[in-house]
Amino acid sequence: MINPLDLGLNASASAGEYVVTIFEDSKKRIWFGTLGKRLALFDGKEFRYYTEENGLPYNHVVSIEEDRNGNFWIRCSGGLFKLENKTIINCPVGYFLT
Repeated sequence: MINPLDLGLNASASAGEYVVTIFEDSKKRIWFGTLGKRLALFDGKEFRYYTEENGLPYNHVVSIEEDRNGNFWIRCSGGLFKLENKTIINCPVGYFLT
């Protein structure tokens, strides 16, 4: 069971953080997208965080999807991004046309 306090959702630790999307991937890991704070991945034991400090271009995560190749597509307030092998790739307008 996931303890919401582990995600940092208590008022004292992370005021203003709200989960806006939850996604379960093909490996049964749970992803949480938050409003204004970060992207969190729970692997069943611990959390891993992606933030602006470690490469997430925008901390407002709107949606998370996984493609058939195991890449994650993250829609943030500032656009679409691809998480491929722990690398975040910006997908600007026209990305899919190349």
